Amino acid sequence: MATISRPGRAALSRHFPGTQSVKLALTLAEEDADMKFAPFALAATLALASAGFAHGQQAMTLDDLDADRAGADQIKIEFEYGGSACETVGAAQIGENIDGVLAVTFPTTSTAEVCTQQIKEIEVEQLVAADASVTAVSVTLLAPDGSVLATGTDRVDED
Repeated sequence: MATISRPGRAALSRHFPGTQSVKLALTLAEEDADMKFAPFALAATLALASAGFAHGQQAMTLDDLDADRAGADQIKIEFEYGGSACETVGAAQIGENIDGVLAVTFPTTSTAEVCTQQIKEIEVEQLVAADASVTAVSVTLLAPDGSVLATGTDRVDED
């Protein structure tokens, strides 16, 4: 229930000089204030909830992603991410080469059933097969449950 301040009540009393009229005006004003506030409160709650939901689903970006040519048929992919002390990164899985961009997926697996929630920096460095037509890599890091943990794209340095 909304409340009306003393100055607000005094202004209403001036505009509605009878006792019954003031009580009616105050009641209507309080109901009107409640009605105006309710949609705002609902909209704010929905906005915060949807923002939290979207934030919870957004994948991180891989830190320090680097792709370097390591011979005519290989690329060295390096990156870092904040992961669990009880997980390991598996062998890279090569996907499609679309217009020179090679899709590479790195799965992770749990190394223990129970683990602390402490985040540690995990460094990954792997060689992948890639012919000369590959000019960039699109990397996806998967969680042990198959959900996307992080992603990143980098051009292949030909040095």
